[in-house]
Amino acid sequence: DGVLIRRHGVGTFVAPGYEHRLESGLERLESILELAERQGLEVQVEGLEVRQVVADPNLCEQLQVSPGTEITSVRRAILVDETPVAYMVDLIPSSILPPEEVDETFNGSVLDLLRGKQIVEIAQVVAHIVAITADRALSAKLKVRRGQPLLLLEETVFTDAGEVVECSRNYFVPDHFQFHVVRR
Repeated sequence: DGVLIRRHGVGTFVAPGYEHRLESGLERLESILELAERQGLEVQVEGLEVRQVVADPNLCEQLQVSPGTEITSVRRAILVDETPVAYMVDLIPSSILPPEEVDETFNGSVLDLLRGKQIVEIAQVVAHIVAITADRALSAKLKVRRGQPLLLLEETVFTDAGEVVECSRNYFVPDHFQFHVVRR
């Protein structure tokens, strides 16, 4: 799995960088912050951008809202030990999460914010994972070279009534993440 390196006659060692790798099963609904805390890693938020935008046709379809609906956009980089490991973009109808509610107490997780403030009851998240390469903007945000492979986790969050609460695009640097799925 890349955790250990064996060198004949020398010994067995933990692979470099593995101690800072976040590992999680995708079947568990938890934020990157909960995951890091569970693994004893410290997380920082960098470059937080919160603004209100008007839903374009694509966003209207994703969030199941009417044209002209105001949307709260939350963008930020997530760092572990001062190294950018993810760039996250969350889009939520402003009627559910007004931009002013993402204040100086925001810890970096919109999922935790929604659950903590009991704004809505989250029932499930549908996620798609796609391999992409870093463009100029992502390479700058994540401090990786342009063209480096990234994992894109696109998520849609639903209430128990089947209503869409938010959608997100989460870009992960694969060197710092290991996702797995338990199949039964």
